Order: sequence, then C-alpha cells, then structure tokens
Amino acid sequence: VEGTNKAGEFIKSLLKDLPLKWTKIEKTNASNFWIAESLNYNPALPKILFSIHVDTVFKAEDIKVWQDDTRIYGSGAQDMKASAIVLVEVLKILHQDNKLTNIKLYISPEEETATQNYRDNIKELAQNIDYAIVMESTLDNDEFAPVLKRSIVTSRKGFRMFNLTIEGPGGHSGVIADPKKRFST
Repeated sequence: VEGTNKAGEFIKSLLKDLPLKWTKIEKTNASNFWIAESLNYNPALPKILFSIHVDTVFKAEDIKVWQDDTRIYGSGAQDMKASAIVLVEVLKILHQDNKLTNIKLYISPEEETATQNYRDNIKELAQNIDYAIVMESTLDNDEFAPVLKRSIVTSRKGFRMFNLTIEGPGGHSGVIADPKKRFST
C-alpha cells in the first residue's frame, strides 16, 4: 500500500503545473486511486480517458533498481511505469499546445489483482467517454524486432475471476497414478 501510494503521488507531482482537477479515492486496506480531469471542456471535441496503474508484483525493497545509459530497470519499469512517464509527457505537450481539453486520467493502484477495489469507479469513469486509452506495454521488448512484433493493443480480451473447488483423487500433473481411482467420484 505504501509503495503504490507513493507511486501515485509521484505521478501526480509530475503533473502539478497542469490545469487538472484531482480527486483521491481512499478505501480501507487498499492503496489510493487518483482521478484527474482537465479543467478545459469543449462539447464539440471527443472525451478521452487515459488509464494507468502503478502496482508492482514485488515489494520495492525486494527489487534491485538500476539504470544504464538508456534504460531503467526495476519492478514494473516496462509494465506500466514507463507508460506512465510517456503519458505525463503527452499531457504536458497537450497543455503546451492548448489542447488539454476533455481529458480524464486515472491512476489505479491495482492491475495484477484486476482492480477489485476500484472496478466500480473505473466503470463510472468510462461512462460517456469517446475513447479510452490504456497505456499498457505489449511487452515487445526487443528493439530490433520486426515491425509486426512491435504492436499496439486495439481491443481488450477482458478479465474474469472464478473460484473453483475441485474434488476427487489426487495425482501428479492431473495424472492419477492408481487406475482404479481414475473414474471414482
């Protein structure tokens, strides 16, 4: 919680000079969820929602972070943190060009858990939006890969969660060693 809260605050701090209205949603036992909305609105222009997440799979203290001449390495660096920085720069350019209009952005502290705590907030934000852009890497990390390998995601496959209870005789890798038990219930 502490690490993702710091990450959200950091992204917010990078955008502090832009005309954005910020809302923080706090929930018990969950990191904070941030929403930014551009102050400029024009009903003739499309409404755009940007989505980023700042979670990590590992605790910050368990991950070595380092930088070489061209890259930064660390937990989530390719997954979403690099995309978050790209979005920060895009929003700064839009502001510089007086085009930061009809923009919403949310910074979710969750992704690996499929946004269990903030799913309703995301659903509400997506209402009346013309375009939603998820700044997620496709993990095409080979800079010399063929162009077709470097991809852009244009649709979502979705996400569902299930709880399964499996009963029956055990076996290694789904193979039941005792043939007499294979068909028992």
